[in-house]
Amino acid sequence: MSAHCHRRQDRRRGSRGPDPRPGRESLMAKKSKIAANERRRLVVARFALRRAELKEIIRTGTPEEKAAAVRELARQPRDASATRVRNRDSVDGRPRGHLTKFGISRIRFREMAHRGELPGITKASW
Repeated sequence: MSAHCHRRQDRRRGSRGPDPRPGRESLMAKKSKIAANERRRLVVARFALRRAELKEIIRTGTPEEKAAAVRELARQPRDASATRVRNRDSVDGRPRGHLTKFGISRIRFREMAHRGELPGITKASW
């Protein structure tokens, strides 16, 4: 097997190292993704009360009421379900590594903690 072939396998595994292009370390999520997520939040809030009522009917109602409630729930928009909302970093919209307690991603948390911008957060030392 030639050296060229090994490089291709390494590339497939994703072990290329950091992105060599300048300025790629602080990427922000696409504006459209952030906007879509905010739109979903509004839809969830608008339908939350009715969804809760329908879920309660499905849980406790008669078979006819349940069937009607399931049909009505199915007619609602998909984005009315709270599970469709994605937790994102409040600063740059990063969708992965979100820390709920702080509302930011793990990377942003680390940067802010090192700069002393998070009160009460210190590096572990033992």
